[in-house]
Amino acid sequence: MEAWSRLMSVLRHIKQLYDALDDNTTMQVGAKSYMAAVSYYNSVKYTARSGIPGAKAVYEDLKNRFAKKNR
Repeated sequence: MEAWSRLMSVLRHIKQLYDALDDNTTMQVGAKSYMAAVSYYNSVKYTARSGIPGAKAVYEDLKNRFAKKNR
């Protein structure tokens, strides 16, 4: 029974570490994805303002997703 208790204690610590790493990884991937999406949106916005054919339609489609929200 002593060995079982020690093993369970180690497993709880491993699970806590795994959960912390999993949360951190998920947040970092989400942040990088968002930054890439904003970068794409800004380039579409620029090309739409420059009069590049077809860019305005893409910009109009995306602008609601990236509209600034009043807090």
